This record gives sequence, structure tokens and C-alpha cells, in this order.
Amino acid sequence: MDEDEEARFDAELILVGDKKISVLKLVREVLSIGIEEAKAFIESVPRTLKRNISRDEGEALERRFDAVGAYLVLRSSPRG
Repeated sequence: MDEDEEARFDAELILVGDKKISVLKLVREVLSIGIEEAKAFIESVPRTLKRNISRDEGEALERRFDAVGAYLVLRSSPRG
């Protein structure tokens, strides 16, 4: 297994953008949470969406959030 495969990342939602309802729906889906929790989540950005995920999962999340006008970044996850 090479280093890239082992690397883990945290996905941080930085900016919601203009399509708040679309972002709200996506946050609900990704986190499996209710509407009130999702609303509170997007109102408190920047905020970590998911922790300790693979590069592939992180890049997939980046594409999905980009598609609804939100800005999500991947940061190297601290190794534990």
C-alpha cells in the first residue's frame, strides 16, 4: 500500500454559497441528520463535515458540494 492510499483527510465545508437549500439537502444526506441539525450545521461554517476519510471519498464530496455551489476543502487528517 503506498502513502497516497494510506493518507486520510478531513473534509471541511468552508462556504455554503447561494444555493442554501441544495447544500442543506446534501448535508442531510451525507451526515444522515435531520433538517434542523443540517440547518444549524450550514449556519456555522466553516465546519468539519467528515473526519478521517480516504482521498477518494473526499474528492467525491468535493465534486458533490461544488456541483451545488458550495466550497469544501480537504485537509490532512492527523494520524492517530
